[in-house]
Amino acid sequence: MGWIAKNIKMKPFMEILFDGEERPLDKWGNTAIYVAYRRVSTDKQAEEGFGLEVQKEDIVRYCRQHDIQYCIMLTDDGYTGTNLNRPAIQYFIQMVQDYNAGYSHIKANSLIVSRLDRLARALSVNLQFIQDYILSARDAKNSLVNTNEEPINFISIAEPFCRVDPENPTSTLMFNLFATLAEFDRGQIVTKLKRGRNKRIEGGKWHGGGNVPYGYRYDPKIGTLVVIPEEKEKVQEIFRLYVEEKMPPQKIADRLGFKGDKIITQILKRRSLLGYVSVDGKEYKGLHEPLISESLFAAAQEEMILRSVVRGKPCYLLTGLIYCGECGAKMRYQKWGKSGECKIICYSQQPSKMKLVKDIHCQNEKYWQSDIEDAVIRQLLHANYIGNKNNVKSATNYNITENLKRDIEREKESLKKLFQSFSYAEADDDDSLKEIIEEKRETIRRYTKALHDEEEKEVLTRKVMAVKDKLRSLAGSWDYMTQQERQSVCRELIEKIVIHKGGTVDVHLRLEKYLFASNQKG
Repeated sequence: MGWIAKNIKMKPFMEILFDGEERPLDKWGNTAIYVAYRRVSTDKQAEEGFGLEVQKEDIVRYCRQHDIQYCIMLTDDGYTGTNLNRPAIQYFIQMVQDYNAGYSHIKANSLIVSRLDRLARALSVNLQFIQDYILSARDAKNSLVNTNEEPINFISIAEPFCRVDPENPTSTLMFNLFATLAEFDRGQIVTKLKRGRNKRIEGGKWHGGGNVPYGYRYDPKIGTLVVIPEEKEKVQEIFRLYVEEKMPPQKIADRLGFKGDKIITQILKRRSLLGYVSVDGKEYKGLHEPLISESLFAAAQEEMILRSVVRGKPCYLLTGLIYCGECGAKMRYQKWGKSGECKIICYSQQPSKMKLVKDIHCQNEKYWQSDIEDAVIRQLLHANYIGNKNNVKSATNYNITENLKRDIEREKESLKKLFQSFSYAEADDDDSLKEIIEEKRETIRRYTKALHDEEEKEVLTRKVMAVKDKLRSLAGSWDYMTQQERQSVCRELIEKIVIHKGGTVDVHLRLEKYLFASNQKG
């Protein structure tokens, strides 16, 4: 087993290409290894000729030609080159940052790619990556995160003249040129794929395996949708229940075994069930079999419009905030009688949405909307959470967060100087030095946690002050607010409202949650 295998924890996207027995040291005494990177995008067909095996062969050949003894390879399989949201490249970034911060003694000596476009296919991404993680900090004029004391060697095997060298303007020009060509090439691929997809759809074929409508499966051999008989029957029953029996989507979902009403609504709106495919706002007759008739689909759309007009969406003051004090379920507004007023009832007593039921035997009562809203408004306008003016802390000029940040930077600098003063071989053989280094690291961890806690406390304090200010001004402004404005204020100030049997109303303000969290942090 080589040095890398013993000292680096393997990840799913990592592979050891070359591994010697001794610690790999550079001329400054750093533990230095080569890192190779390869990538294929989500559309591998568009990148034919740049497969993972081809890239590996190029990298291995290069390492052997240059007698590279220590090298790991990182792989992003199926990730776009337009950003850095990929696990393997993020591992490399973390590796660089950990070494610079003194958390790791393993340094990435070089980054090897088979071609520049394997790193990224967007010019801005390539350029910023070089600025942030490859150049030395003194040369990275456009980076806010670079802490490299020395640059990392960047190697593109297919473009050996494409170097990262601030002292050589020609190499910088070539790098920018090839990064631009990589972006241009991606644009060409995207255009080609889009044209091919549009041509398929115009011919009636489905646009791919993703987002297949319920009732079908995609057959790549014929390039179109194939009917699933049992699902076809359910689709037809959904339309019948909705149009003929006027059944609401949630009840249809419960009867036919769907998770919720949203999927029913989506099925009712899908024109692909009529045998159509669409692209760029245009619709074409598809090759797949329709599941319902045009007349039934039209009737469903008319019914949907009618229901939305009839029901409307009244602005209820406390919607979404009310909970049952008996079973814990949410409570809802429900129209009651011809007066237009509502009662507030527990969802456990309304089994139309079974997923919201907590206890089918819930004995809580039904309450008039006006009674509950009046009780909540009274508590809001007289909330006793403004604070005791006699218990105000004196002001201080001592900024805890800024001082903690300075402490962290001081300890990191001290740790870095320790590493610079001794070779890693000496550090491994000297137990007292090991102990000092570990103490420094523990101090950094402790300061970092304290900084995180203090920043959270500051955020909570700002939230507390904002809520207190809103409560102080509420009594004078409430009468002049619209119903929508009042509803917005309730959502901003109230965490939840609990109604107990007998009509006792408990209003839990968000301020209570913030104060509790702040006290916990304190």
